[in-house]
Amino acid sequence: MNKENVIICDIDGCVLDTSWIENKIAELGLTRQQGFAYFDAHIEDREPVTITKMRDFLRMFDNKSRIIFVTARNEKLREITYRQLTSALGMFPEVIYMRPEGNLDEPYILKEKILEEINNHFNVILAIDDNGLTCRMYEQYGILTIACNTPMLLAYQNKKEDELAWELQTTKQHFLKQ
Repeated sequence: MNKENVIICDIDGCVLDTSWIENKIAELGLTRQQGFAYFDAHIEDREPVTITKMRDFLRMFDNKSRIIFVTARNEKLREITYRQLTSALGMFPEVIYMRPEGNLDEPYILKEKILEEINNHFNVILAIDDNGLTCRMYEQYGILTIACNTPMLLAYQNKKEDELAWELQTTKQHFLKQ
């Protein structure tokens, strides 16, 4: 049986910038359980910023490969999450795997369990996440992985093409000298 090729993508830090809430959780020094509860309670305090570079990247695969979203967001945020993703991407997300109510696993542990379920039905050809441990886990399964750097993506989305070309050339020259 041939499995359908799919891309799996995290939401927060990849498609949506919700760093303001994660920064607040860190500032308050909350435990994991308190942090989850804070995130759930405050996710609608501000509309998340769309990371346009990732949105544009994902749109290249629209109608070519199914995109499955895998997030550590709580299942009770499903409706909010669908609304935010639809607004950010301009397309309705077909499949979202979310954290079950009461689950306190680290994101990479949670997502490994989800990956095992996905692998029963699909062939994952690409994984996109902003968590280093999660990216490492995907790589251990032999999945090509893109590690998002949200601050860099947000900085670049406001630059002009010529500025980006200059920075890329400068970076390339720097590495060639070493």
